[in-house]
Amino acid sequence: MSEVLTLSFRNLLAHKVRLALTVTAVTLGVAFVSGAFVLSDTMGKAFDQLFGDVAAGSDVTVRARAHGATGHAPASARPIDESFVATVTDVPGVELAEGSVTGYTLVLDGQRKPLRGGDGGSLGGSLHSDPTLGNPYSVRSGRAPRGPGEIALDVATAAKAGYRPGDRVHVMLESGPATFTLAGTLHFGTSDGSTLAGASMAAFDLPTAQHVLGREGMVDQIDVRAEDGTDPAEVRDRIASALPGGVEAVSSTDVAAAQSRAVRDNLGMFTAILVGFAAVSLVVGAFVIWNTFNVLVVQRRREVALMRAVGATRRQVVSGLVGEAALVGLASAAPSATPS
Repeated sequence: MSEVLTLSFRNLLAHKVRLALTVTAVTLGVAFVSGAFVLSDTMGKAFDQLFGDVAAGSDVTVRARAHGATGHAPASARPIDESFVATVTDVPGVELAEGSVTGYTLVLDGQRKPLRGGDGGSLGGSLHSDPTLGNPYSVRSGRAPRGPGEIALDVATAAKAGYRPGDRVHVMLESGPATFTLAGTLHFGTSDGSTLAGASMAAFDLPTAQHVLGREGMVDQIDVRAEDGTDPAEVRDRIASALPGGVEAVSSTDVAAAQSRAVRDNLGMFTAILVGFAAVSLVVGAFVIWNTFNVLVVQRRREVALMRAVGATRRQVVSGLVGEAALVGLASAAPSATPS
């Protein structure tokens, strides 16, 4: 048996070009499949971490209750009355509560042409006065916007438009065009982009955001931080008991988990598409490799006949061919199946 394995090694080394092409075919097929799963898992973990970082600054989220939703369901888009901020603040155990709004804000460049941040869209919203209160955005340069004439942009959008702190920024709102002074630039988590989906982001202080986004007297949600030493679950229950039926109080970690699950569900379809392409490539590659080995066996008829003439059994010949195929498969699949 050792002579058969030695012969298999020698056959592989004697046809280096053929070996390299076969190894390449197997490697590409395996790498495509493993790469699809690795990419999906890596993106999912990145979303988990980012949503977890966002929720780290707050303990409870107050929002409108969606029809038929549970406490773990995604938030409704309906705004709630801003007076609930004071209601929540008065609940025992609440250290800080602030509302926020989000809407549409299209950033224009210096020639007042639309500047789109990516497939994620063009977002506008408010920043909390306390940046540690569940706020995913942090100031990269300049400062946070203050007052009705100031705005902040994500780093990527500001760089694309050529805006710097102090410049006049032109935007298009649902109510029409407007111009603000750029107070500073922001980044999302540890990224220079604005959001996970690649959207552009324009930020204002809360009163300005409410005015320009048509949310006067309303907020989309309220982020709450519990006092040190209090149980966030108890604070959540107290807040829930102080709110009317159409408004709910949900743990911020549950909100982050729901958002992450929604993203992972979307990534599942993306992964399925990638794996589908990978499966097609593997099927094609399998036919190519199968035909290649068929040709190799036919080309080695004299070699096989010589082996039988010197006493090799049929089993030894077949074992040698199978061993050669196994060596090629292991050598090509192992590196691609264990990415760094």
